[in-house]
Amino acid sequence: MGFDLSRYITDNFHGGKNLGEVLRHRMFIYVGSHDTYYLNEGVAQFQQNVEAYGGPGWVSQSAKTPSCESILTVTSQTNVTVLAGKTHGGNYQAREIWDYLELLYTWFQDHAPDGKTPLSSKVTTAAARGNNWHDIIRIGGHQAALDRQASPNARLTGYAKRTVQASVGRWDPGVMLEAQWKVDGKLTGECFAVRQGQQVKWVQRRAGKNRVQLVVTGRKMGYIDDTRHSETVRVS
Repeated sequence: MGFDLSRYITDNFHGGKNLGEVLRHRMFIYVGSHDTYYLNEGVAQFQQNVEAYGGPGWVSQSAKTPSCESILTVTSQTNVTVLAGKTHGGNYQAREIWDYLELLYTWFQDHAPDGKTPLSSKVTTAAARGNNWHDIIRIGGHQAALDRQASPNARLTGYAKRTVQASVGRWDPGVMLEAQWKVDGKLTGECFAVRQGQQVKWVQRRAGKNRVQLVVTGRKMGYIDDTRHSETVRVS
């Protein structure tokens, strides 16, 4: 088993299946150090073979005894767990823990408001309900993030209405912003750094008529640059 599995993973470590990345930290193997069928040796060979491709740490190893605390810790941090002194069989998997968790999960499902036997409102409140998926998406999904953003905006202000005051708008956290004025359809002056929610001004130096916009570009590592324009303000 260890040889066949490691051969399949290493043969497809890169390329179309890219198992080196797909399975990293997503395989969990438990074995006793004294396995009755010597499967611990196969697990050790598996670890050696795949680490030859993935490097030290692609598969890690621990030798903790099964308890509620150690099992939860091990499964969240390791791929291969060798339990000292344990032989072959379900006992080293601490099945009683998982059976208990399954019992709790079933009880919660059955006694939920839409379950088979919902609890009476006398012993629970609406606040006891956990987050539902649609609630999370509504306040934290991609569209919700877009809805919380705002494009730059501009308006006339100041003496004789020759000043344009503009906001750079609202953006995702961590976005680096730079702005530039656009006058009569042409970018004017140097780009300048701005920050979230900042107000900036453009002052008409000579009498005349101008069409003024604020152009803001946001940059963030791993994202495509995003350029947004305020509305055009006519200065006369």
